[in-house]
Amino acid sequence: MAFLPELKTYSRFTITDPAGRIVAVVGQQYDPVPIGPLHWPVVAPGYKVRQSTPAEAALYGKAKYRDPNLAGGFTRETRYQAIPLRYKSLPGLSAELISDHYTLYKGYIDRINHLQDEYEDAVEDGEKWRAQRISQSLGFLRNAVVLHELYFAGLTQGGAGDIGSVIPADKQAAWKKEFELLGAGSTGWVILAWDPRTKTLFNYTMKEHGEGGVVRACPLLVMDVYEHAYMPQYQLDKQAYINAFMRNIDWDVVRNRLRRIKKTSQ
Repeated sequence: MAFLPELKTYSRFTITDPAGRIVAVVGQQYDPVPIGPLHWPVVAPGYKVRQSTPAEAALYGKAKYRDPNLAGGFTRETRYQAIPLRYKSLPGLSAELISDHYTLYKGYIDRINHLQDEYEDAVEDGEKWRAQRISQSLGFLRNAVVLHELYFAGLTQGGAGDIGSVIPADKQAAWKKEFELLGAGSTGWVILAWDPRTKTLFNYTMKEHGEGGVVRACPLLVMDVYEHAYMPQYQLDKQAYINAFMRNIDWDVVRNRLRRIKKTSQ
């Protein structure tokens, strides 16, 4: 272990890791009379403590000591990357609308990656209330990212595949009426999902990314009905946007999602 040497009142100390990188600049008021080795802070083997230079002292309060045994935290290395789009425009959905929507999605990617570091800092510092608030925000952002990815990947030029590979012929009209009705009346998301408990398909809605999620429900088809998804092109004509969405569904993607889910839930 390394200990702080005899130091003067209001000294600043620099702690470096085994590679010589500064991990903290810390300070404490000390009795100016030499009292022998001080046992604060104790640092792990390989870490060193020394008197700060003036430049290092200026970092006081901006850098904190991290326990090397907790380096990296539980999820610090988690990083999201944006998925590529397979199209620039779709019949009824303009290139500008899709580009702006995709830019918004990438903004969620940037926010979650930035907030992840703040969350791990709060956990390492033992700030329980801050960690809880950030954790709630991360849940919101994770939903925003994944739902947008399901939305984008579930569409293709002019649609593809056969709806009958997912929804039985005698249920298709009822499903379409319900799905579109929920879209017209909702702000947020409309989702066709698989319930592994009852082994049935069902529709549900989510609001604000973090409200309305159904535990264990497996999303198959996701329609974004936030205003940003349609108003730049359609203004208040939301039904026209819904019609365009329905014409571009990639039922092959939806079918493959369902097959994978059924296989893994057996």
